[in-house]
Amino acid sequence: MLKKCVEIDSNFKELVELKVDKLYPKGIEVRYPEFTATVSEEETKEAIEIAEKVREFVSRKLVLGMRDKPLVSIVIPTYNSEKTLVN
Repeated sequence: MLKKCVEIDSNFKELVELKVDKLYPKGIEVRYPEFTATVSEEETKEAIEIAEKVREFVSRKLVLGMRDKPLVSIVIPTYNSEKTLVN
């Protein structure tokens, strides 16, 4: 999915540089009991650091995407004289 994001928006290369792919295997290993995982304290700290940077990146993207857009959009249907929806 990250490759597709980079194709659309080159700023997502920042996540590639963070090596977010390191998070995926560890997340699987510790989430499911059938995987016996030993994650070192160093790996845990690195994963937390990467995850925090990803959260910051996504938060920035969300704020930029919402700039100049209303928080709420209200659509009021309009009907013509024959009571047919116009919009």
